[in-house]
Amino acid sequence: CQHKNDDLNKINLITLVHPWINNLNKFDKENNTELLLNLKTYFENNRNANDTSSKLKIHRSTFFYRFNKIQSLLGISLDDSNNLFKLELSFKISNYSQFTDNF
Repeated sequence: CQHKNDDLNKINLITLVHPWINNLNKFDKENNTELLLNLKTYFENNRNANDTSSKLKIHRSTFFYRFNKIQSLLGISLDDSNNLFKLELSFKISNYSQFTDNF
């Protein structure tokens, strides 16, 4: 993340966050929704729909409605392991970047 030597090119980690995250964040702000929170909570609960809906205090069918809405908005399948990896890695980078910004 940070290196004391000036001979290495530094990049801002947040640039490695997949554009899908930014697209969801933008949609949430424009439409007063919480799709990004739903997706993040899904990953935090090991991709378990029951645990996610309990954590969010929503009905399981509401979670699946939002889950399908995310897929539709992004034009992707959340059954694809490569897509899941990109999103999960993006969340981890974002969390790490927020952590390091506090120091």
